[in-house]
Amino acid sequence: PCPTSKPSALAFSADSQQMAVANQEGEYTQSVSLRLWQLGGQPQVLASYRLPMYYNSLALGPRHLAASSRGNQVQVWRLGPGGPPGHEANILCMSLDGSRLITGSIDKTARIWNLETGGCEQILAGSDRWVQKAGLKGSYAFTRDELQSTLWDLERAEQRPEKLFPDVVNPLGEA
Repeated sequence: PCPTSKPSALAFSADSQQMAVANQEGEYTQSVSLRLWQLGGQPQVLASYRLPMYYNSLALGPRHLAASSRGNQVQVWRLGPGGPPGHEANILCMSLDGSRLITGSIDKTARIWNLETGGCEQILAGSDRWVQKAGLKGSYAFTRDELQSTLWDLERAEQRPEKLFPDVVNPLGEA
């Protein structure tokens, strides 16, 4: 899991037991791998993320990781359960329903985010193509890639038959 490119940013925890490293990678345009390592003994990757932004500065605390970009932006993530801070590749679409956000990505997943906590509540994976459109309505979500649409029952965490589409989304695929 060691990156082959030179780190663009590096940070150690106060107890020197963890390290965060950002490396610019070439698999996706302008993407960066961000890895959180457990040090001591045999180093081990605790988390690995692929992000669509270059980071030049990192700060690592017991419960948070902060990163700044080349511009004037700072991003802060809460560490621990709840999923990765974003997708593993560029995000292509987003839609809000008031308390939640759904995002679709080149990584072939859609993710549902709690806007109050910022945490990822659910990952919808089932496409073998980029998720280009996504929407939320009540306990349903829909995703669309270039070939097909998928309706998701969020309470059951499963895909639903397409015959339910007219009740959840309009002919344009909007929730």
